[in-house]
Amino acid sequence: FAQSGPSAETKLVQFVVNGGLTFGGDTLATAVFSNGDKSKVRAGDRVQFGAGFIYQPEGLPFAAQATGNFHVGYSPFAKNGGINFRRFPIETTVFFTGVENWRFGAGARFVESPKLTSKVKGSAKQKVGFDSTTGVLFEIGYALTKNSWVSARFVSEKYEPTSYSVGSFNTGLNSGEKISGSHGGITYAYQF
Repeated sequence: FAQSGPSAETKLVQFVVNGGLTFGGDTLATAVFSNGDKSKVRAGDRVQFGAGFIYQPEGLPFAAQATGNFHVGYSPFAKNGGINFRRFPIETTVFFTGVENWRFGAGARFVESPKLTSKVKGSAKQKVGFDSTTGVLFEIGYALTKNSWVSARFVSEKYEPTSYSVGSFNTGLNSGEKISGSHGGITYAYQF
C-alpha cells in the first residue's frame, strides 16, 4: 500500500482524521466512588482525536502531517460528578514512507490550554490550569489500506501547574514542579 511517493491518482495533499487511546503519565487526581472504588486520572491518558492535512511529495519517500487534536483523560462517569484533564495538542509529524506498508514518524507536539477539572455534587468546582507546553512524538504506522493506518506512538512531554481555583476563588501557582504527561498510544488514521 505505502509507496515512496503517490501514484498518479493520489492527491499530494489529503485531509486526515485520527483517533486513539493513550496510556501513561503521572497521576493528577484520584476519584473515590461511594462504593469504595478508585480511579486515577493520569497526565497522559486516555482518548485523543483530531483532524488535519498530510502532504506526500511526488517521488520522495517522505510525508509531512499537521493536525489539531483534542486529548482528554477522565474518571469513569458517576452520578455525583467526575474529574477530567483536557488539552488541545497541535501536532506536526514527518514520516519516512520508503518501506512498503510502513511509515516511521517523528515530530513536535504543542499543547494548548491544559486544564484539570473536578466537580463533585454539593461542592464547588475545582480547576488546575497548566502552562502550554511543547513535547516530542515518535510513531510507527502500518497501512491497513491505501488510505488507512494503524499506529503505535510515544509522546514525551511535561506540564507545569500555574493556577488553582475553587468556585470563584483563584490563586496562582509557582512551585516549579513538572508533571510528566509522557505516554504511549494506539491510533487509527484515515486520509482522503
